[in-house]
Amino acid sequence: MYVREESSWLKHADFLILDMICVQISLILSYCIRHGWNSLPFHDSNYLYLDLVLCMGCIIVSIITHAYSEILRRGYLKEFVAVGKEALLLFFFVLSLLFFFKNSNAYSRTTLMLFPAFSFLRFTRR
Repeated sequence: MYVREESSWLKHADFLILDMICVQISLILSYCIRHGWNSLPFHDSNYLYLDLVLCMGCIIVSIITHAYSEILRRGYLKEFVAVGKEALLLFFFVLSLLFFFKNSNAYSRTTLMLFPAFSFLRFTRR
């Protein structure tokens, strides 16, 4: 007898891992465009903290928005909107944490503004 699987975000853990890799690449690209291509953001403790916040935020935003529900069946337009919504929510999540912890002066505005643009480019991931 066929038993329907319970709706769970863990059954699409591969997409979550790919999203986190794309977020890492977005952070590296935005950092390297601003600070030069000879250094990585992981050498600066502030950007390492930002990286951890981004990973945590990626998981939280994916769970809250149900980003992986019917992911294999939706078309390009729905995927485009879903990825855009995820990228903006992740960006506002990071900005709100930086605002609440009063730590925004440690980060480059250029890096913070380029990050959602590169994060949105992960539309091609699925």
